[in-house]
Amino acid sequence: MLKIKKSHIKEEWILYNPDSFETCHTHIKHKRVAIKIKYLVEHHILPQSHDKRFVDSMIRVTKNNRYLRQLQEYRNTL
Repeated sequence: MLKIKKSHIKEEWILYNPDSFETCHTHIKHKRVAIKIKYLVEHHILPQSHDKRFVDSMIRVTKNNRYLRQLQEYRNTL
């Protein structure tokens, strides 16, 4: 279960996995984007976006190895 919190330093949001914050977190400027990434990662859905940073953020927060490989393959096709 991923969580979203407001960053104290900058005007951005942090999407993180509470089990391993150090290895599984990413900084996002808009809350709606953080919510979208959270939904896609929790349901293991590949994005329709062609934005490499969006896919990279998804790669940073996932711990599922199969889903991680799918995201990396998708990232390589962009």
